[in-house]
Amino acid sequence: PPEGQSALYRLAPDGTLTMIAAVGTLPPLSFTGLTYMSGDGNRVLFSSSAHLLPADATRSQGESIYEWDNADVRLVDVNDGGSLLSACGSTVSSPYGVSATGNRVFFVDPANPGCTGTARVYLREAGSSTVEVSASQCTRIDCDSPQGVAFAGATPNGDSVFLTTTQQLTNDDADESRDLYRYDVGSHALTLLTPAQPEATGEVSEGPVYPSDDGTRVYFKASGRLVTGVGPIAGENLYLADGSGLRFVAPSSARVELAQDGRSALFVTKASLVEEDSDGREDVYLYDADDSAYTRLSVGPTGGDGPFDANIDAPLEGKGSLGGEARENYRSITEDGTDAFFSTSEELVPEDVNEATDVYEWKEGSIGLLSSGTAVGPASFGGVSDDGRTALFKTTATLTSSDRDGGDGDLYAARIGGGFPPSEENASCQGTTCEGSTRAPLERSAPSTATLNTRKRGGRITLRSVRWGVSRESGSGARPISVKASVPAAGRVSAKVWTRGAGGKHVTLALGSEGVIRPGKVRILLRLTTLGLRSLARHNGLSGHLSVREADLQLLRPLRLASEAMK
Repeated sequence: PPEGQSALYRLAPDGTLTMIAAVGTLPPLSFTGLTYMSGDGNRVLFSSSAHLLPADATRSQGESIYEWDNADVRLVDVNDGGSLLSACGSTVSSPYGVSATGNRVFFVDPANPGCTGTARVYLREAGSSTVEVSASQCTRIDCDSPQGVAFAGATPNGDSVFLTTTQQLTNDDADESRDLYRYDVGSHALTLLTPAQPEATGEVSEGPVYPSDDGTRVYFKASGRLVTGVGPIAGENLYLADGSGLRFVAPSSARVELAQDGRSALFVTKASLVEEDSDGREDVYLYDADDSAYTRLSVGPTGGDGPFDANIDAPLEGKGSLGGEARENYRSITEDGTDAFFSTSEELVPEDVNEATDVYEWKEGSIGLLSSGTAVGPASFGGVSDDGRTALFKTTATLTSSDRDGGDGDLYAARIGGGFPPSEENASCQGTTCEGSTRAPLERSAPSTATLNTRKRGGRITLRSVRWGVSRESGSGARPISVKASVPAAGRVSAKVWTRGAGGKHVTLALGSEGVIRPGKVRILLRLTTLGLRSLARHNGLSGHLSVREADLQLLRPLRLASEAMK
């Protein structure tokens, strides 16, 4: 790029590097504007405050939107004649403002309503035509004056776009509150989705909304009550508009995710939507729109109603560039709605013993751990692919023999069948013989390297020594317990110190795990849990049992740890 400028580049699979455009005086790799690339890599959309073309010379503030078609850079936020719609810049909501193929772009102009006029929503299609989708279709003599319109979302193919505004855009909108509309690109029809009802004083939030892929169902948030006699009067709530009308779903949460057809909606709420939910904490629910039924997912055979929150956050979700046909880089529910993923520190299955946040998978009524359940630190969910075959999470646990960094955080992929999928050019299958033609749940068993059949191999674990120390000055200075064991096979070995608390409840005082590359001796560091530190402070030592486990082998012995190191 020119001296002092940064540029946007495309790197092709054959290694060809193409400069798309200079994007201003930015530090290298710090571009934060809209970026979208089509699946074939031949269409790129981006925004920039730099004046890249003579046609945008009249823009006095904000950013313009550009498209690159493997040859030329063109303006997007222009009319059919190629002139800027305003001098105040435009915005696109990424990723929902761009269709899957990139041929439809929905943008708001002007970006700063205080600059000139009111915000309107436009569609630029195939790089050649522009239409205002927020244009009023109200023909009554008392239609109100133009008000700002907000873009709330669109379907993946861009056939339907959703708008919110206080303006009366159709004849059946007679109130002055903010409403939700759907605009169908093919027919140019504008439909009011939130008609006023008696005693319903709520108001639609600006967005975003959560539509099904075909646009026939759309979930959205509103403050207060929109349906007569249904739902709380105060607070933000989640609603659904579809062919049967408008209905209340639940008190809202920050994140909502849908299956492809919109029948299943995944969300988090403190509200008790089923009789068994009495903890008053955040729980994960799945809503079935066909049956108007709720299923609480964050519950298992050993927990689900304790003082713990659950969430469906996917922190690895893409925030910047998007490629191909992805609506989101990562998600928490599969496209068919049969699998959902969430995180909680509550121990929902017997294998979860670490009192730290773990990642769970719910599949058609069954629940299992995705993370180890034994690591000292928390596991963070990253997201799952649309088909549910690959789930990502971050953990400090050693889950494979190739993880040798000594407990640093690592990113793992839990993948059905393991490994990486074969490339298309090397795939040789037909019909039902193709890999992936039938689906199976994610593997929840230990890695194959940790499997040991004691009847065939006569394996056993022997405990060599236990060492433990604590700072003389403060119990908070406790060092990890060191356990030395001898194991008969490679795999993963875990150990914990536990005791029985009030009511016979199993209480973990310290825990840790270690990967074993080959049979032999291994040293496991057990870090104290919060309860372990409290017990140490009260009793100047720990009493309980030591459990060392490798696959289906387990060594158990009573244990007393005093303040001085001991064997």
